[in-house]
Amino acid sequence: AASLSSRGLAVAAFYGSAWGYCVLMGHFLKIVFARARPCISAPGREDLSRTRALPLHRHLQTGYTAIESFPSGDACGAGVASATLYILLGGGMLVWLPMVLASYGRMYFWAHHLLDVTLGAALGFGATLALHTAFGLETFDYVELAVMMAVFSLGRKAVLKLRPQLPEELHGDGKHHYG
Repeated sequence: AASLSSRGLAVAAFYGSAWGYCVLMGHFLKIVFARARPCISAPGREDLSRTRALPLHRHLQTGYTAIESFPSGDACGAGVASATLYILLGGGMLVWLPMVLASYGRMYFWAHHLLDVTLGAALGFGATLALHTAFGLETFDYVELAVMMAVFSLGRKAVLKLRPQLPEELHGDGKHHYG
């Protein structure tokens, strides 16, 4: 039972670390590219409320979330999950399920373009495999998780300082709904 517990800790610390690093990279890229979401930039957006079974999420159309389309953070996180499953299971169709479902969902809700989810998923999957190649999954524990949390906290503050001035038409309620 002790080895299962230490393996579980290693998997959780590895997954948490990979996710944290990918989110940080994704936030930096969102600021660099400041790409508008399809719900405010794509042709046909005016007809969305009439043709959809589910309503469009209004918070995607105002504030900083409106210009944080590239890359998809959800697809990036799903890429981390898929890569971790790939490492643990050695392949198979199941490992692709998180990336496929997250990517489809983000496009269905007009939160992301195809390129956003494709490159977001590739970023998450690739960075996780790179982290595994460099350090291995079994070496992760509380120390690595604490280092990642420190890097994430400091890095996120630095990245947010790089944020451009928000265009007047996107001010909305002024909230940043995703952290």
